[in-house]
Amino acid sequence: MDYLSRAAVERAKSALDIALGGPSPAASKLGLSARDVAQYRVTNVLNALRGFEDNAGLEMECSREIAKKLLRDPACAGVFVPAEVLTRSMPLDVMVRALASTPGSKGGYLIGVENLGFIDILRARSVVLSMGARSLSGLKDNIAGARQTGKVTVSWQQIDGTSVSASDQALGQVSMTPKTCVAITDVSEQLLLQNSPSAEAFVMADLAAAVAIDGLDAAAINGTGGAQPLGIKNTPGVTTGQDASSATYAKILDFVGVAGTANAVRGNPGFVTNIAGAIALMKVQRFTGSDSPIWTGNAVDGELVGFAARSSQQLASGNLIFGSWDELVVGDWGVLELAMDRSGTRFNQLQVGIRALWMVDVLLRYPQAFVVSTNLS
Repeated sequence: MDYLSRAAVERAKSALDIALGGPSPAASKLGLSARDVAQYRVTNVLNALRGFEDNAGLEMECSREIAKKLLRDPACAGVFVPAEVLTRSMPLDVMVRALASTPGSKGGYLIGVENLGFIDILRARSVVLSMGARSLSGLKDNIAGARQTGKVTVSWQQIDGTSVSASDQALGQVSMTPKTCVAITDVSEQLLLQNSPSAEAFVMADLAAAVAIDGLDAAAINGTGGAQPLGIKNTPGVTTGQDASSATYAKILDFVGVAGTANAVRGNPGFVTNIAGAIALMKVQRFTGSDSPIWTGNAVDGELVGFAARSSQQLASGNLIFGSWDELVVGDWGVLELAMDRSGTRFNQLQVGIRALWMVDVLLRYPQAFVVSTNLS
């Protein structure tokens, strides 16, 4: 099989013990008590960065301890947030009050979500994770594993005593190394001064949305490698150039056929395009003269030729991706670093710019599981 085995991934998860609440070797895990986790406020961190550190003793001490583990200067401009805080849950009623009053990307998508912490909100906002990509969280070291790139040939013995030709497996290696994504979001000075649970929930949700959409999704789909992850569109072995111009029912089915021919229709198969692509597909009828569109449901979260389909503005115009999203692995190193900017027009608008640094990487265990078009119309 031409992919990093599920068993290897599960062993890595088990060895790292990344389950929520379990011990983790992540540098940002400090072993905080439940009381300290509950009392920790990211709004205190942000107010400390603004020069008001009186109420941020716990938060700043945590940052200094993480900096020591990371071999970073504790006096650096940023503040590190403990892993326990990123995985904690906030009361559902607080999250609803803070987020649900505005529909769509400001919080409406989170209604009904039970376990709402930074990590959970990040996963909910990321289209690749919500499509079913695997997540490895709280990593410490680089991850590497072998995958089979060539298979044994099956032969049939003609008669007793005749030789059967031998064939060898070919092995390659896949790896994940931390890449730092940067996301910047603005919050009001007034919101930070309130320092309430609702304000805390809003800030955490806003940070998670910025990291998930502007960082993780963009890299997982479009990343070019090097300083950033290598995304689906640029990974060798992914089928590119699939024709979707003047899309028809048959052309869209061909995406599934290409992956299926490679025995690559696996876990969580589905389509992703942008909103314009989704609307275009909603106008395509399965058969001439019928009223049966090939994309059903709404243009954000629907179904295309029987498979899950979602839209994301991280996909360029004309892009359509079919894939088994279970074969995409997203790893994070569990270190969120916050810094602040109040200069320029933000000063006049009473806004504070929050810069979040988050270390992630992605890999495709089985590139043949993805089929990409850039000419959807």
